[in-house]
Amino acid sequence: PTLQPEGATFSRVYAVYGGVFVIMSYGWGWLTDHDRPDVGDILGSCLALAGVSICWFWPRKAAAS
Repeated sequence: PTLQPEGATFSRVYAVYGGVFVIMSYGWGWLTDHDRPDVGDILGSCLALAGVSICWFWPRKAAAS
């Protein structure tokens, strides 16, 4: 079993994973290396999350069976 929703396509799940990876990598760097993200890092992360949100929550027609 996987944690992806029923009917979700792999490409969307993978895009969400990529967006979460961006955020987690900055958090990990901040926590372990004490390398605080600058404005560009935060802005880029927000743009990545906005893209993830569009991919994940955009309304789509139901797939024909």
